[in-house]
Amino acid sequence: MPKIKLYFRALRFSFSVQWKANGLALVLYGSLLLIATTATLVTTRLFQMVLDAIAAKTQLPALLPLAVLLALSLVLQRAAREFSSRLNDRARQKAIEEYERILIRHTSSLPAAFIDSKAGRILSEELRHYNYNITELSVSLLFQFSEFYAFFAAFVILARYHLPFALLFLALTVPSSLVSAIYADKTDRFRWENSPDRQKASYYRWILTDPTPAMDVRMYNLTDAMTDRYTSQQGAYLTRIKKLRAKHTLFTVLTSCISGAGTLVFLLFTISEAVAGRLGVGSIALYTGYAATAMDSFQNLSFSFGWSWVYGTRKAARLFEFFSLEPEAPEPPARKLEAFSSLAFDHVRFTYPHTEKEILHDLSFTLNKGERLFLAGINGSGKTTVVKLLLRLYEPTGGRILLNGHPITEYDVAEVRKLFSVLFQSFVRYPLTLRDNVGLSDLARMDRDEEIEDALNESGVYDDLREKLPDGLDSMMTRRFSDTGVELSKGQWQKIAIARAYFKRAEIILFDEPSSALDAESEDRIFRSFSEMAEEKTGIMISHRISGARLASRILLLEDGRIAEEGTHEELLEKNGLYARFFALQRDKYLTKEGV
Repeated sequence: MPKIKLYFRALRFSFSVQWKANGLALVLYGSLLLIATTATLVTTRLFQMVLDAIAAKTQLPALLPLAVLLALSLVLQRAAREFSSRLNDRARQKAIEEYERILIRHTSSLPAAFIDSKAGRILSEELRHYNYNITELSVSLLFQFSEFYAFFAAFVILARYHLPFALLFLALTVPSSLVSAIYADKTDRFRWENSPDRQKASYYRWILTDPTPAMDVRMYNLTDAMTDRYTSQQGAYLTRIKKLRAKHTLFTVLTSCISGAGTLVFLLFTISEAVAGRLGVGSIALYTGYAATAMDSFQNLSFSFGWSWVYGTRKAARLFEFFSLEPEAPEPPARKLEAFSSLAFDHVRFTYPHTEKEILHDLSFTLNKGERLFLAGINGSGKTTVVKLLLRLYEPTGGRILLNGHPITEYDVAEVRKLFSVLFQSFVRYPLTLRDNVGLSDLARMDRDEEIEDALNESGVYDDLREKLPDGLDSMMTRRFSDTGVELSKGQWQKIAIARAYFKRAEIILFDEPSSALDAESEDRIFRSFSEMAEEKTGIMISHRISGARLASRILLLEDGRIAEEGTHEELLEKNGLYARFFALQRDKYLTKEGV
């Protein structure tokens, strides 16, 4: 019973997607299928009448109306099938687009932990490939209805002619239909169980064909090695599925022979009846035609239902499992965020999902409006995790984060994120226009050229780019979508990401490793620009480079997820502890680079 409910739930979902995408096309498609099926049945009957009239030596004038009707029926049959096929092709793309919009909307509402997990990545990838299967459930139901109509009409006529032979003929077509349904089920199980291997093979193919890793592939002569890995991974998958296909082929041949034997027996019986004078020539065409229609319709009906049952139960179960995942903010916010005054970590602990190692241990600190906080520490000390928790990409596994003295979870997550202008450590390089790359942080102001240029100047990248932009701010970045696109260095891309953060002009400026791709001069400029910008706002700078920490009003040095030291630059140097050692090491490194 649960599977039956799931199947009908999947059908309702498919119909809702198709109807929203193009409901009229769905109605027309179903109508054309019925017209085509009716025309097929009528054509067979008219052909019988024409043959009988010829056998009776009917004169041409009397035969002509039947011949015209037969021709019209054939034209209607073919036209209806052709139009229904084309209509389905056009409607399918719209339904797929609607399905993918639904997936995108729900995915964007889920916690980052879902996207970060292996299970989440596999499920998301699989559901994306279900776009055709799920949307076609409604179409397949209409197809099944038309095939059942054709089968029923043809079988009734055959049964009236000779019921035992009709039942025998039907029984011999059942094995072929069962094999098709069983194979559809086994194939789906196989694909799901081997999803990780298929994704790995796809990744190796991406390495070999995408421009992003192209330089590494050529520099390190990886083509043959990656091709071998792809071939090995894909070959292992194909070897496993080959056994399944071989069994299917064997059983298909056997069952086809059985159904063919049924057709042959029925045909021989019909011919013998005609030889005995109990059937006319037209009746041979009628019954053999309806026998072929009944067999084809039964097999099509069985295969289509078996296919839709697999996709409407097992694959739909994964889809509804995905929809059952709770979004980030399922409950309405308890309080409205009027303005920002303070942020506080109150004994916060955090462990990433599906792991056991605790990243943050009993972390407590407060950031008041107008302060410039510098979070320092080596890689892996927990700095970026602090960012993810502040932006509510994850929730603490212990303790609380307070915003204006209240738990941050009491506010709408979108309103919380509006407080921040953020440069992420793993910044995105959008292959879009320069305007897009800066203005995406505040879409409502994207048409303000002067403000975009100000942000680019503040990040220090505009002077480098100005002469290289064929279309000004509307020049494409990278050649992915345009042969005239501008290619940038990693440092230039990072400055554009910084400009994107500047452009938003939010209450809190949060930079996570803003100088990781910059030279010492650019790094100093970014730190000073950050300090000036943060004078009227609140700033959080996160970096393992502590040369800019002197400009902060307070420094937190993290070590292994805990605050090892806290204070101003001068206070921490006086302590002569971990911070002082880090500062001395990095200062000596820069002096050495400068030849001092």
